[in-house]
Amino acid sequence: MEHQLVVVNANKEKCKLKVNQRDVDVAFTINQLRQEDKDQDQHKAYLDRMVHRFNLKTQRVQRSQSGPCIFKLFGNLGKIYEGDYQRPHVVSLGPYHHGNEYLVDFDDKKWYFLKQVLLKKNVESGEGLSSFLKDVSLLEDSIRGCYASYGDVASLGSYDFLEMMLLDGVFIVELLRFLGKSQKGVDKYDDPFFVTPLMVPLMVADLLKLENQLPFFVLEALFTCSKTSEHGMDLLPLINEAINLVFPLRTFVAYSPKHLLELVYRSLMPESYTTCTDHRKQNKHMSNQTIQCVTELRRSGIKLMARQSSGILDIEFKNGLLEIPTININDFTMNLITNCLAWEQCCIDAFTYITDYIYFLNCLINGPRDVALLCGDGIIVRHSRDDASVVSFFNSLGKNILVFNPKTSYLSRDMREIDTYYSSSWATLMRTLSSHNSSSFHSSMPSLMS
Repeated sequence: MEHQLVVVNANKEKCKLKVNQRDVDVAFTINQLRQEDKDQDQHKAYLDRMVHRFNLKTQRVQRSQSGPCIFKLFGNLGKIYEGDYQRPHVVSLGPYHHGNEYLVDFDDKKWYFLKQVLLKKNVESGEGLSSFLKDVSLLEDSIRGCYASYGDVASLGSYDFLEMMLLDGVFIVELLRFLGKSQKGVDKYDDPFFVTPLMVPLMVADLLKLENQLPFFVLEALFTCSKTSEHGMDLLPLINEAINLVFPLRTFVAYSPKHLLELVYRSLMPESYTTCTDHRKQNKHMSNQTIQCVTELRRSGIKLMARQSSGILDIEFKNGLLEIPTININDFTMNLITNCLAWEQCCIDAFTYITDYIYFLNCLINGPRDVALLCGDGIIVRHSRDDASVVSFFNSLGKNILVFNPKTSYLSRDMREIDTYYSSSWATLMRTLSSHNSSSFHSSMPSLMS
């Protein structure tokens, strides 16, 4: 059986050919094989692309031994911590806020600090820059792996990324050197555009924002390669001296933190802290619990006192006395607490001390009267904040805590003992007497006024 086949030649002319069934079958088979080859090529291209993405993603996780440690706050976390406590005010450090218009003016000043380092090292600019860049470039993969928001890191090519790390790292090291060796703040500094006394808290606060962190090993590397004979102090004591200008801290324990924020965070821990696992063993039978606000605790006979301690987390309840270290409520403290809380909520292997602390204070503070009582006891010291704003601060953080387990809280035993005391017959009697005295006072007011 013959068929007529129409084909188009190179000149786009149609030609009619007579072919038999066998020729048709062969042509069909050839076309089918070509289509299969095309499908295989397309499948291979998809597979190659997926393998490439797989390698990128897995290499990124492996770049940092412990995984990402510098987080960008997205979704609900971003809404909770957005604003003054999330974004830097003066200087951007690292990729997350790099190039932001309102911070870009300060970027030019970072070159000044790099120049000062090269002058102190007494090396030519080209030679010195080459040495610094070499040290940082050896760490590039590890540095990139520290940032959880890969898109912000991937958008920067190798040259731009290394330049940013060098400028930001040298700036931090030089700022710490200046603040750490200055016994009287910034009064003696003669540079016209550097730091005024009013800027110090703002700049130190920027150093301690979660989204504004550099890996600590970058600071260590740049500190070492920029050190001269006139630099006598090691890095950890230098940081301790610098931060203490605006916030009192315990002396840092020698260990390798992930970044500056974690270093300061660790120094806030209670003097006799244990791990979350230890708490879980101690409180495995404990149910979820809360405690009454300050006003109610006072009515039950519980006394509150400001505790003399070098750390704000050293809370203790014993024999009806609740001792809480004094906390100064100002912009810097609120920034530090908020970013430490964000760090705990983002990092899967972090402790939960700040989370526990915020939860505890959120229970104690229901309204302005509770804040007033805490101020009267010397536990809260307010600076340019009224009682209502203090309530709002702790309540907004407390109600939005995403990860909290009272069974592993370092304050679980204190909370249980406070609740037991509050529920005791003695405390119930005290509340009854308090209510009776209050009612008697109000009922006697008309007769006293007549």
